[in-house]
Amino acid sequence: MERRDSITCAKLAEDLLHLLEEYYFELSPTTAIYNSVLNAWSRAGKSENDAKASVYAAGRAFALLQHMLDEERQLRRNFLPAPNESSFLLVINAFSHAASAAIKAGNIPDAENAANAAEELLQRLDEQSLETRQIALSCRGNVVRILASLAGLTTSQSGYAARAQTLLTTMTGEAGQLPIDVIYFNAVLDAWARDLSRKDTDQSMNLLSRPHTLLMELIGGKYNVIPDNSSYNHVIRALYAPWTSRQTVGKEDDRRKAWDMVLTVYSNMSERHRGSCMPDAHTYLHMFKALACLWPTDKSASSDE
Repeated sequence: MERRDSITCAKLAEDLLHLLEEYYFELSPTTAIYNSVLNAWSRAGKSENDAKASVYAAGRAFALLQHMLDEERQLRRNFLPAPNESSFLLVINAFSHAASAAIKAGNIPDAENAANAAEELLQRLDEQSLETRQIALSCRGNVVRILASLAGLTTSQSGYAARAQTLLTTMTGEAGQLPIDVIYFNAVLDAWARDLSRKDTDQSMNLLSRPHTLLMELIGGKYNVIPDNSSYNHVIRALYAPWTSRQTVGKEDDRRKAWDMVLTVYSNMSERHRGSCMPDAHTYLHMFKALACLWPTDKSASSDE
């Protein structure tokens, strides 16, 4: 038997579903059946090495979800099920695969389109008035990671790090007692480090407090999430990022403020009562880089003039 690729298999699964809708309506396909097809498209996008194929798979998954959401279809065939949180998560996952593949291929516009589509899906999810459960938080968390992945990759004014943090804040407000994984916070902190590396020092001073404050809130227990080594290391990276690969050292006062924040982060990480989160090789590497970027130099006087 000829071996079929994942895109072909997903097409076949969707064709069978539409045949079931059209000619065998008495069998009443369930949401689980639709989700199986959405899963096929999501898996197809993940397994494809071709970025265009991943984008195509995400588009097909999105179209099928829109088909499920179609109000006329619901009225015409009132036995056909509406999507649930899993339906949205599968399509968001498909857009996550598409964004990752597009970034890897250097096709940033396709990655941005995937991020915008994933954000749109969250708006549609909110319209369903579904109970906030862990799977709904996963939907938001995955979009946070998609947005964060684009930080520092484009010169547009989209502000992906800020958008990712705004969505994360919304997510924490809706979580209630549901746990949130630290990976979503780390994605935002890493996004700030990459975003700040693209900005000049004058632009950056108003933004340095964003990752620093977020980490301090984590340490203070505001989100009931324990920061890990990556959380601290990303923030140290973010705090010296504006001064990397620069021809000028900037204002000494700005660098001093940034260095004070670096020391605050390192001091918090070094306290043994924080548990297993202790400075590691990456921490010391970033501390040495912070010293190189932020420590006063002979050039500082001329740059301040």
